[in-house]
Amino acid sequence: IPTDTTTYQCFYEKVPWGDKPMQALAVRARMETPEDKELVHHLVVSGIMPFSTSIAGAAPEGPGDLKPCDNPSGGTINIWAPGSFNPLAYPPDVGVLLPSGNDAYLELQVHYNNPEGKTGKLSRVQYDVCVSSKMRPNTAALFWLGYENAILAIPAEPLGVEAQPALDNLGNGVATGHCAAKERSRILWMAPHMHQRGKHTKVEILRADGSRQTVLDEPFDFMEQTPRFYDDLWIEKGERLQTTCTWDTSGGKLVFGFGSKQEMCYVYTLSYPLGGLSGVGPEKGVTGGDLNCAGAM
Repeated sequence: IPTDTTTYQCFYEKVPWGDKPMQALAVRARMETPEDKELVHHLVVSGIMPFSTSIAGAAPEGPGDLKPCDNPSGGTINIWAPGSFNPLAYPPDVGVLLPSGNDAYLELQVHYNNPEGKTGKLSRVQYDVCVSSKMRPNTAALFWLGYENAILAIPAEPLGVEAQPALDNLGNGVATGHCAAKERSRILWMAPHMHQRGKHTKVEILRADGSRQTVLDEPFDFMEQTPRFYDDLWIEKGERLQTTCTWDTSGGKLVFGFGSKQEMCYVYTLSYPLGGLSGVGPEKGVTGGDLNCAGAM
């Protein structure tokens, strides 16, 4: 495991099923060393088809390749963070779309967080994906709801914290973001994600009749980032999801960043149909997941 405070490594495998449409039915993360359990911040599995849409860097040079990376490169298939259900199976009528094609890859992004610079630590991480060509009727995607200002924050990061824009766009340790449903969508589960200064997450549906439905309103625990499941939760076309994150302000200015001592405001959301909460074009990725719903006010 690298001694840097924050390191992202991406591992690549070419899909073995060619052009055949496939869905993921269940996933399982495996961290097999004590160091992994201590120093792995999160795992992201993405589907890449083709790699030219990548925002992470150079394309893999073949199966089994490993490259440093900054961002997931395609549509998100699943995310593991401390406290996640593991293994995780999808409902019997739901599958998550996988990439298909001669240039399609699965990417496993591993975020190592080693703030004390420990040396000689070994990592053995594995991610299992149960797949099927028997397509289930509802194809879901994992969406990134919430708020981010990474486009502004990352270029200013070398200049120091004071040069970066504050993450809490409402001030006093609070940020909010909105996502409008592009078509009627069912929400299956939500998993909040902040870092060590995260205190509270709230998600509301702003209904067309002017009412607000609170679907998540809980304290945040960095070590228990557990999905919340919903039996029959729908959002109608044009209605909005509003995410509110609250942080501890005692540590100084809040800025966006990938390290655990910087901050994020996401709520990973499993939903169908594919285009219901997503954008269009390259940011749509394979499954329609990606960051375009982690928007500003």
